[in-house]
Amino acid sequence: SAYYNRLEDLISTKNLFNQVTNEWEIYSISGGEMETSGLEFGLEIYPLKNLIMNISLTYQKSKDLRVGYENIEPGYAPDWLGYFDVTYSFTEDITATLFGRYIGETKTYWATDTTPDKGYRIGAAIEPYLVLDANIRVTNVFLKGLFASLKVNNILDQDIRFPTTLTNDWADKGTLGFNRGVNFSLGYNF
Repeated sequence: SAYYNRLEDLISTKNLFNQVTNEWEIYSISGGEMETSGLEFGLEIYPLKNLIMNISLTYQKSKDLRVGYENIEPGYAPDWLGYFDVTYSFTEDITATLFGRYIGETKTYWATDTTPDKGYRIGAAIEPYLVLDANIRVTNVFLKGLFASLKVNNILDQDIRFPTTLTNDWADKGTLGFNRGVNFSLGYNF
């Protein structure tokens, strides 16, 4: 699919610590207008009776329409996004899924005190990364409706960073996402 959208009257928020009052203050900044166009490709494949694969890939280009910002790449708008999942059903009650997500390079907000051409990024760009998660789920454990699930997040223990924002610009290299983790859940469907 192809898409195009245009957003108007955007607002950005910035937190500043006032050393005189010893309090945090919140300021709103006009974010202007943006447009985004892109292509999204999705595919669902059934290569085997018990195997399902879903793949989604998006390429998008965003543009800041404010005067003077037309040639400055907007922050928080990666060009590439990708998602996939592969699910195998061992039986009707036991499934295993591998999930993946790809996030392309992500730049931060472009700040300026004077004119846009004399601006700067408030933090470092986040390098592209791929994160893999896995889940195994067993339903009808011991009785109908009872299920157990074991999920491993960030299997490869990938270094995940989220780009800094105006509300946390002290973290100029971005904030950290979660490392590898394991989550077990037990539930009942009724």
